[in-house]
Amino acid sequence: MATLDHPELRESLNILLKNSRPRLERVLRNFEIPPEDAEDILQDAQLTLLYKWDKIRSPESWLIGTVKKKCIMYWRKRRGSLCDAVDTAILDLISVPQAPKHPTARPTEVLQNRIALVLDASTSMARFRYDVERVVAAINEAIRDLPPDRIRLHVCWGNSESPHDADVPLDDILPALQQANVGGFVLPFANPRHAHEFRCFAKHPLADDQILVAGVIDSLTNFVEHPEVVADRIERVAAVIGDPTRVLAGTDCGFDTSAGWGRVAEDVVWAKLASLRDGARLASERLFSRGR
Repeated sequence: MATLDHPELRESLNILLKNSRPRLERVLRNFEIPPEDAEDILQDAQLTLLYKWDKIRSPESWLIGTVKKKCIMYWRKRRGSLCDAVDTAILDLISVPQAPKHPTARPTEVLQNRIALVLDASTSMARFRYDVERVVAAINEAIRDLPPDRIRLHVCWGNSESPHDADVPLDDILPALQQANVGGFVLPFANPRHAHEFRCFAKHPLADDQILVAGVIDSLTNFVEHPEVVADRIERVAAVIGDPTRVLAGTDCGFDTSAGWGRVAEDVVWAKLASLRDGARLASERLFSRGR
């Protein structure tokens, strides 16, 4: 275990904490940790860092990752306490005899059914977020020795031409996705179901060292997007991100993710990519000329 008795270690730790403080505070804000608990999480992570100092290759990455994990555990514990309280309240409510408004009514059964529907909806989303967090944690473990600025994380809702009306909203899972130690995200904003969701980054901004590859070409249709349409999509995303240098243009997904399906004709694919190039050039001319 390292100690602060060594001046060099103390200086290194102070510099690390000073440089990483803005990122750590942003993590705590993104996880909506109450101020009275945020400092406890930071101090706990810093003490653990000091204890493991000699074994950690990249102290700043380790510290930020540890704070993210502690934020997850914080809400997981709070969620468990909340569920316990709800369970207790429900049991108390069900156990109290209620006079039915109508002779044929069965209030306890009706109440149980309604409670079941409400809890199923809420716990399903909580369970889904938990699964996303587990996947992201596994990714972080797999890439822990790789530089984040060389890694992009692609997320989509299945590259299938189907209704997609049961897709989870990006806003519900973006905080969990942002726990990934990556240099950017590749997200679909061209398809009709998720085209509006780039606005989520106004509420959940990118980290200062991250970029966004915005899907502005639909990979499931044989429509060839007009370059002006592509440019408009890029400009809307850049307006939310606030810095056009951190926005790249891409496709929603692959054009033949499942080999042999061949939804989009090959010549149409090339035409779409040409439109992507031309639209990106238009958007760049507009976005970068505004500051001149």
